[in-house]
Amino acid sequence: FFSAHRLSLYPRFCATAPASTTSLPIMAQDDGIDVVFHVAESDADHTYAGLQMLSVVCLEAGVDAKPMSVGSGIAAHRHGNPVPNRVGLRPICNEMRSQITLLQNPSTTSLRDAYLYYCTQYQLKPNSDIRATLSTEQGAYDLQSLKLDGNFVGNNGILPLVEVLRLSTKLQELSLPNNGIKNAGVEWICDMALSHPSLTCLDLSRNRITLGGGKVLHELVLKNSKIVSVDLSCTKIDSKLLERIMQRAAANAEQK
Repeated sequence: FFSAHRLSLYPRFCATAPASTTSLPIMAQDDGIDVVFHVAESDADHTYAGLQMLSVVCLEAGVDAKPMSVGSGIAAHRHGNPVPNRVGLRPICNEMRSQITLLQNPSTTSLRDAYLYYCTQYQLKPNSDIRATLSTEQGAYDLQSLKLDGNFVGNNGILPLVEVLRLSTKLQELSLPNNGIKNAGVEWICDMALSHPSLTCLDLSRNRITLGGGKVLHELVLKNSKIVSVDLSCTKIDSKLLERIMQRAAANAEQK
């Protein structure tokens, strides 16, 4: 087991993994070596343990992680190990976007029409509350806050919504408590939020989010310093990981 708080003592490990890691699967590269490995940290009251991507832990620890070739050395594919495809064990992504046609010339449509367009693309029934909330004014993408409490958006319902949020470049607050969102939906939100120019506050409380969703949220606050507030109360995220997310968001706020 490698302790994340001790990782800074082993900067060479980030550039050259020891031979003993040959049995570990390798992730797609993302800001460093995305080797999936075990992390264990203990304090007086709690032990946090689980699989984690090395690049994320390096990012948190401030260790300079350099990309490496997966053509030799610890290329786990030679040993028959599949590449993990679970939320939290891969770089943040929205694989569903490749299955749709993105809206062309969005400036000629409204937020509501854009939402309805993407509902059609994803073959989903529009959520009436979301539809009523969005502007009907052509090219008016000035939405600054979206609050939807208990609207039964669900995982799949996140897909057309995040496309609208990408267009809403002035959005600062996104509040989706108690909407039946699980880890996959969290990853789609984080994929949007990673590069969003103005989003600062995120409320995903009272949703069925577990360790995988917590990991992508942790990666989000590490990579996007604009995110300064994340409400994850009443979720099933490991308490140690939850503390890390809160601490990083607070650190982001102090840097502003």
